[in-house]
Amino acid sequence: MSARRYEKEQATNPFLSGLTYQQAREQICAESDKLKAEYQTYVKTKYSANKNIKNETRENNSLVDDYNTHYEKNKGDPPKMSEEELEQLLVELDNLD
Repeated sequence: MSARRYEKEQATNPFLSGLTYQQAREQICAESDKLKAEYQTYVKTKYSANKNIKNETRENNSLVDDYNTHYEKNKGDPPKMSEEELEQLLVELDNLD
């Protein structure tokens, strides 16, 4: 079991594979740079490629925009109520108590 674990470690750890310190260090740095570049491209594509779509979604779901739309719609004088409608509304409000 331990020999198998050592073989697995030897395959992944450059220091155990017979390389010199400098060679192992260069290999580790190269892999590190490669992973770093992959991660940076992943982050760029995830967060900047969909930026326009996200902004449109934010605008569509924005409560401020909903409020402004509602406000613009109801801007101006309210419709005039007739005396009968006003009396009926007042009676309904009195009956709520």
